[in-house]
Amino acid sequence: MDSSLNPKQLAFVNEYLLTGNAAEAYMKAYQVDNESVARAAASRLLTNTNVQDYIRKHQKQMEKKTGITVEKVIAELAKIGFSNIQDYITDENQVEDLSKIRRRKAAAVSSVKTKKRIFRKGDEEIETVETEFRLYDKISALEKIGKHLGAFVSIKDLVDNLTDQQMNDLANELEKRMPSDTQSSDPHLSEEDNFPLNN
Repeated sequence: MDSSLNPKQLAFVNEYLLTGNAAEAYMKAYQVDNESVARAAASRLLTNTNVQDYIRKHQKQMEKKTGITVEKVIAELAKIGFSNIQDYITDENQVEDLSKIRRRKAAAVSSVKTKKRIFRKGDEEIETVETEFRLYDKISALEKIGKHLGAFVSIKDLVDNLTDQQMNDLANELEKRMPSDTQSSDPHLSEEDNFPLNN
């Protein structure tokens, strides 16, 4: 066991490396049922230096063992994310011969179906081939690339990553910027208009 991590931290990290889902990993390691609590706690735990070091060490070991790097994964996702249906259609509006396309284009193809039809025209026998193919989900691939690059960070994600002290500082700053109860947002109202009349 890594001495820099306690048993629960180690269980969390190993589960996170297995699934890639920090909230689920935290719920399993710490026996937490509330997903919102788990998500916030997991985000904070991932900022722990010892946890980050363990993750990096494990990833390096996996890269060495498998030859799979983050760069290679992103490159494969990019082939899907930036694929275009026009790349597979000829000028005659026919599907290209998919057995002859380059590997980069083939990486974006999820499935191929062909149907052969034979019909007679007089004494002549004519064979036609219909090809149907599907590409992998572009949106999903682009979202994964974007998340890796930090392009899609929601307000909720930012708040979940704040420490308790940062949350308190933010609350205090917002309170300072809020108008007082007696301050009117309408400059045309008189001071008397800012106060409710006694019945």
